[in-house]
Order: sequence, then C-alpha cells, then structure tokens
Amino acid sequence: MQRAGLDALIVCGNQYAGFEGAVLYVSGFEIVHRYVYAVLPLEGEPTLVFPREARWIGDKIKPWVKEHVWPDVPGQWICERTRELGWKRVGVYGMNFIMAVRDYRELANGPFEMVPFDFEFDMARAVKSEEELAEVRDAMDIIVDGFVAALKMSLVHCAPRASFNGIVFIPERVMSPANSSTFSIEVLVSSNGPIQVSPLMS
Repeated sequence: MQRAGLDALIVCGNQYAGFEGAVLYVSGFEIVHRYVYAVLPLEGEPTLVFPREARWIGDKIKPWVKEHVWPDVPGQWICERTRELGWKRVGVYGMNFIMAVRDYRELANGPFEMVPFDFEFDMARAVKSEEELAEVRDAMDIIVDGFVAALKMSLVHCAPRASFNGIVFIPERVMSPANSSTFSIEVLVSSNGPIQVSPLMS
C-alpha cells in the first residue's frame, strides 16, 4: 500500500465461491450471506463494513477486525470516512467483479481516486509461510488418497450401471476422518465408456 501511494485499501467480498476468501484473509470474517467490505487504512485500525440487512449474518465474534458498522449504503459510509480522514488515493480489491453497484456509484463520486488493486493484492496473498505450505500439502495428500481409493474401487468393483452412492461411500470413509472439512468424490459412470473419477473438497 505504501509503495503504491495508497491511503487505504477496500477489500470487497461476497458469498459467491471464489469471492469470499479475500475478506477472510484480511479480517478473519467468514462470509455466509450477502457481502462485506474490509476497509484497511495505511495508518489506524481496520473496519468491517456490512450492509444493514446483513446485521445477523455470520459470526461477528470470530474476526480479529473488531470495528463493525452496518450502514444503509456501505459505499456512502466509506465516502464519509474518506472525507473525515482526508484520504486521496484508495486501492480497491474486487472493484470490477465483486463490489455492489450502489456502493460503486457512491465511491465513484467521492473526493478521492479509486485505484484497482487486484493484481497487487493477489501477489501479496501468493506469498505463503512454511506453515501455510505445509497445510496445502496436507490437504492435497488427503485429496489424492481419496482419488486413488475411488479409482481403485471403481476399476475393481463397479458394474457399468453402478449407483453413485455405492461408488462414493468408501472414498468418503477414507478421507473424512483425516480432516474436519467435508470431502466428496464426484464419480461419473458411463455404461458405454470409461469411468471418470474426480475429487472435490468443500
């Protein structure tokens, strides 16, 4: 942020798959419904900005960002904050794909320059600690073990018209105890061709 000359960064997130992780990364808040912005000033404490209708959505105790606000129009609140603190350049992660239109309209008319910051933010997130790398490798090991179990079972035991539940039962039993997350195996059985097995993690 300092290198880019930013006074603050707005990190956008919503409930859609692939659009929720950035807010979790910077604040510890897990989005389960609606959307939220994490406003991170270069100096001072960050704020989670929720739309008013999301007051009862998600665990508000878990995040390490403790200042939470619920304005009617989040973009309007952010504009007011920029005026109060005199921000001139504000980076935005998710401006093109995540930010709500009503909030963009407010921010576009604000007294500051909005700077797209997706690439810089993603490059910063791409740097992993040794602990994070170990967790990624562990997760991949679990997925591969489940994939191999499903493939072996399908090649040995599956009839051309085998049921989905019959195929998926053993891999789930192999994978689930190793982690608290929910794992499943997607198995596509064709009566006219080869069996296709692909691991999924949710």
